[in-house]
Amino acid sequence: MSKGYERPKYGEIRYNGVDTVIPEQYDYVQLKMDGMYGNLIIDNGEWSITSRTGKIKASGVWPRKTDRYHLTGEFMKGSHWAKRMDIDENKFYAFDCISYNGTDVSHKDYYMRQKYMKRAVEVLQDIAYANDSEWMRDNINITNVRTFNVHKWHTIWRQFVEDKNYEGLIFKNSSELSDMVRMKKVIEMDYICVGFEPADEKSKYSGLVGAVKGTLIDKDVVVEFFGCDT
Repeated sequence: MSKGYERPKYGEIRYNGVDTVIPEQYDYVQLKMDGMYGNLIIDNGEWSITSRTGKIKASGVWPRKTDRYHLTGEFMKGSHWAKRMDIDENKFYAFDCISYNGTDVSHKDYYMRQKYMKRAVEVLQDIAYANDSEWMRDNINITNVRTFNVHKWHTIWRQFVEDKNYEGLIFKNSSELSDMVRMKKVIEMDYICVGFEPADEKSKYSGLVGAVKGTLIDKDVVVEFFGCDT
């Protein structure tokens, strides 16, 4: 099994309405939910979901000891977004396949891995459904992330991101091992505080902090934050 698989890094695209340009190498688009990135590993009659740091977030007994799969996806446990959307927290939305029935497929391009992923989900769903109806409720409910051709992204953005409050979209290049970018409705930014700027002495904020000075990897930015006591 490919337990050492590391989470791929995403590029970023900013949504600019009708002026948004999606690089032409991306031919697939998938829904981006607001769950936890997880590795679903099924092996030796057990299943577990680990976070990107390797911490086990959920685990249980799998019905068949001979099954060996490693899928990556979004796990809804602890997701406030999932609760608002009335999605069960044991739902796992697979979007990639790293190991199929014991065979490592991580070296294949995404076009092939997606086919393995869809087939794996079908097999695992059949196994789960063959058990009593309470098994998935008490364990894990596996499905796959919806995937569309990239030319439909405007419609998908409007129907799911704008109307249904999905977090954004993921664009993937199916001919590459790992080439993907994400476009989110709300842009999140991490920065390091490196100092403060005083407010204008002639303004009503004189004597207060006028701005927080932060840095974004290779350049400084000034984030204005008025009305803060020194």
